[in-house]
Amino acid sequence: MLTRISLIDANHLALKLDRMNRLIFDDATGWLRNKNISRRTLTTFRTARPVSKKIVEADRVRLTKGIPAISLAAKQWAGVGPYYAMMPTSFALQQIKHFTDQGDVVLDPFCGRGTVPFAAAALGRSFFGIEIFPVGWVYSATKCNPASQVRVERRLEEIAKLKPSLLEDSEFFRMAYAPKTLQFLCAARQYLDWQNNQTDRTLMALILVCLHDKTGAGLSNQMRQTKAVHPTYAVRWWKRHRKSTPPDIDPVEMMKLKIKWRYAKGVLDLDSTGKIYLGDCTRILPRASRIANVKLLLTSLKT
Repeated sequence: MLTRISLIDANHLALKLDRMNRLIFDDATGWLRNKNISRRTLTTFRTARPVSKKIVEADRVRLTKGIPAISLAAKQWAGVGPYYAMMPTSFALQQIKHFTDQGDVVLDPFCGRGTVPFAAAALGRSFFGIEIFPVGWVYSATKCNPASQVRVERRLEEIAKLKPSLLEDSEFFRMAYAPKTLQFLCAARQYLDWQNNQTDRTLMALILVCLHDKTGAGLSNQMRQTKAVHPTYAVRWWKRHRKSTPPDIDPVEMMKLKIKWRYAKGVLDLDSTGKIYLGDCTRILPRASRIANVKLLLTSLKT
């Protein structure tokens, strides 16, 4: 019997489950600062009564009750792929644990960055995911089956020595990335066979994770991590805030640090089988023989 669950916008739950421990509740001002509330709203609530830490802890216990434990390695890899409107990993773990048993097959035909397949694998279930967006597919396929750290680091060194045949030269790219970083990224884009090679796909996923972020935290000038703004807007913003010069960083050294951190706890030890398909689910599902064995369909639809 196929159990069907469809989620529409899990952002609120994601906030409560995944950020509860990081929010500061010492006083109302601290809480609002973490919520990124406007200055006017912040002023209005400055005199609000402080929230008790005991109440916060009780809420955290209530919200996280029943979430299955996963390995430290799984937790380290679960966050691969900054993505808009992400399903909370904790929610996927809860539903898969409740509706399936060891060895059952879990399907997500719109798997995005692969939260559902990854959670299924972490709990010893077989998984079957489909994603039409290449970036989401790279994240999904990598999380569920990353290459070894040694191979990824070796490939990183190889890419660093290559020169791309085409170097981006628009105002946006000149402001977004330092020359050395831009050359590295263009070479990675040209030479990494992410669709057919596991090592190249893993390295591409880890590059995409830090492609743009706060200054110093990623490879780019100041940019949002989960939303790609229009190049014209980005240029206008950098000029207005006097950030027209991108940070001069060594992309290879930064990537080595990122890779080392990601592999620090190991990788997901798969006791199950599965695959992430790149393409349109309406075309893939009719040809997929394993669909008849699916026990749970768990997906997230943004309307």
